[in-house]
Amino acid sequence: MKKLIIGLGAVTAVAAIALIKSLSIYNNTATVQYDNGDYSFSVPKSVKFIEGDETSYNFSYLGEEITVSTDSYNCTPELAGKFLSYYETDGETKKLEGCKYTCWVRSSEFDVVDEPTVGLSYILGTDTRFLRIDSSCNEKKAEKFRKVMDTIAKSAEYTGDFHIADKPTVYDYAMLSIDTGSKFGCTDKTEEAVLGDKSIVLSILERYAEADDPDNIDIPMVTVKVMENGSPASELADKKYDSLMEDPDKYTGLTRDKQNRFGSECEHICYEYDLYNNNEHPECFDFYWFDSGKYTYAVSAVYQKDIGEADAAEMLDGITVKAQ
Repeated sequence: MKKLIIGLGAVTAVAAIALIKSLSIYNNTATVQYDNGDYSFSVPKSVKFIEGDETSYNFSYLGEEITVSTDSYNCTPELAGKFLSYYETDGETKKLEGCKYTCWVRSSEFDVVDEPTVGLSYILGTDTRFLRIDSSCNEKKAEKFRKVMDTIAKSAEYTGDFHIADKPTVYDYAMLSIDTGSKFGCTDKTEEAVLGDKSIVLSILERYAEADDPDNIDIPMVTVKVMENGSPASELADKKYDSLMEDPDKYTGLTRDKQNRFGSECEHICYEYDLYNNNEHPECFDFYWFDSGKYTYAVSAVYQKDIGEADAAEMLDGITVKAQ
């Protein structure tokens, strides 16, 4: 538990500790300051803390909720507006002046049970680490909510240890290493992947570390999964191919063959599929499966045709499988 510093009485301090757990709080005359390890921010005393954990905090103000949360997105702050919350309509998106970091704000108007409502969404950050502030309220309260949320955004200070300049160029794992260079980065997704497949012992997602082009945020991407005591490569490839053949007209250039990659002969499937209605630039999918020692590897690449192919190839070429 982080140290709790609060200038109230002993009874209030004990109650706050029980409620807030890992969240640090500091009092001054007008605001309460919160620090979760990634960001510190100040909240007016009129806004009451409800509950929180390591990444998200709920507050009550004028009978409505305000949520302050942290998240990570692989893009520059200039592109972070893509991740603002939507409330029924696109609304108006603009920058908030007076913040230490680039801050985007979206304001949307809609009705809830015939009551005019305003949705407010803020996002700001640096080094791919972002602070989000979200709420919706009755239209009559909107101006007061904007002032409170502006205060939180303008007070935000990045306190995290991660800096994009310190990103490693080579990610080393027990079964393989991935040379990402300065352009790409890896995220360990093993904990999530195991929930769907108990045979997975490693799952890594690689894509742009900090995209400055909206076309490079989601894809190109490469996923590497390592499995133990599961199905062999040939069976996994057969299963994937059979599922695609249930509706082959959806895919262009569907191919099943073998290719030499990663120092092994791989089962390979590739095809094009216009997932996002890009027309001239559909998404290309490449899948590789191979067995090495006691492990089975599944490597996939997704990229836009004629746009991300070189990046995907660079990511795939950076994978080195270790002898087991």
